[in-house]
Amino acid sequence: RFIPPPMLVDEKGREVDEKGNIIQGHNRVVATTKINRKMERKKILEDSAPVFEITDPTKNPFYDPRIKSIKLQKNKNFKFVEAGTYIKKAQKIRAKAQLAAISAVAAASENRDETNSATSQVLAALGITEEKPNRNEEIIPNVEWWDALILNEKDDYDSGFAFEKITLFVEHPVPIKPPAEPAAPPPQPLKMTKKELKRYRKIKRQEALRERNEKILLGLEKPPEVKLKLSNFMRVRGADAIKDPTQIELEVRAQMAKRMQDRENRNAIKKLTPEQKAAKKQKKLMEDLARETIVVIFRCEDLSDKKTKRKIIQQAKDRYLSGSMLLFPAMNLVIVEGGPKGIRKFKHLVIKRIKWNFDDSNLNLDSNKNEHNMNDDNDSDSEDDNENNLNQKNLNQNNSNDQQSKKCILVWEGSIIKPNFKDFRVEQCTTENEAKKYLKDHSVEHYWDMSKNISQVV
Repeated sequence: RFIPPPMLVDEKGREVDEKGNIIQGHNRVVATTKINRKMERKKILEDSAPVFEITDPTKNPFYDPRIKSIKLQKNKNFKFVEAGTYIKKAQKIRAKAQLAAISAVAAASENRDETNSATSQVLAALGITEEKPNRNEEIIPNVEWWDALILNEKDDYDSGFAFEKITLFVEHPVPIKPPAEPAAPPPQPLKMTKKELKRYRKIKRQEALRERNEKILLGLEKPPEVKLKLSNFMRVRGADAIKDPTQIELEVRAQMAKRMQDRENRNAIKKLTPEQKAAKKQKKLMEDLARETIVVIFRCEDLSDKKTKRKIIQQAKDRYLSGSMLLFPAMNLVIVEGGPKGIRKFKHLVIKRIKWNFDDSNLNLDSNKNEHNMNDDNDSDSEDDNENNLNQKNLNQNNSNDQQSKKCILVWEGSIIKPNFKDFRVEQCTTENEAKKYLKDHSVEHYWDMSKNISQVV
């Protein structure tokens, strides 16, 4: 059995061996954090590092005179010079020079006026203008200028007013536009497509219906009456309709009449007055004119019919079209300027509605023929038939010549920058030079050449 030797200690309690020598103890390793170990290592290095207290580098044992000492500079941050820095410095230098010059002049001269003049000379030499006080702001007049006109004495209020100069007329000063720039236009609303508009209206209707239902639930509004019709009153009323169907039918018809009357009243309220209709129509036509200016030129061989001429003039005035109806023995020109919609309606009138080849002689011939057939139905001779056939042939030839002379041709259609005529007028010209001069005054003399040369093509 192993028995450990006893521990021997001296008088001071230190461990000793059998010979009495002190036994050195081992350092125990204690668990600690990494930062503590780092601090301990740093402290050991600082304690063991040599200390040099030599201020003179030549006395340092490691000094080498062959190596040049380099002073390391710290990196400096880049800084911009603020605006006006050097201007302020220059102003300070100029101010010091001005003060020195003025003080020197004031010390040399005893007279105050001479000093002031010298000061002004120095300031002028330095390029500085002396600021003068504004007398209009400092001095208050005894009489205002607008009151001086009606006073007996222009410089005294106590002199009284000249009442004979005061009248009922009011002086309106000429308005002057402010010097500021005009305000920017408000932002334009975005245009929605048809699908977006339909969806927007649906959402608005749903919100209105929801709000009305909420008011009904809260008792703020009465619930709407049940919409009775002849097709549903038996299902809605049920037992009451079976008991007395005649009475229920009368109630349904009365409710239907009331709904009809309410609808007519609403339509009457929304109906525009004749003045409002005219204003609405005029606004649409003006918007059409603002979109684009289109020109159409018609060449009419014959405008002797007053009814046709009146239709053309009235249509141009109703559509706010400008231009001219140029009447000439050889040919007639109809020049019209306006918006796309107005020009489309005018072309429909001239090309489709007006029957240029229509002649009253055809109606007269047919009526005469019918009367002749009714009177001489049973006893008609061959000679009369031959004569009627010859008359019919001659009239047909005359009608064909008249149809060729009464035709209307569209010479040209296009868009221009701005209209050349202010309104629609009828102009009678006896010579070709007179017609050209009239068109030249409106800068459209080439219309005449276009209309004249198109006859060779047609």
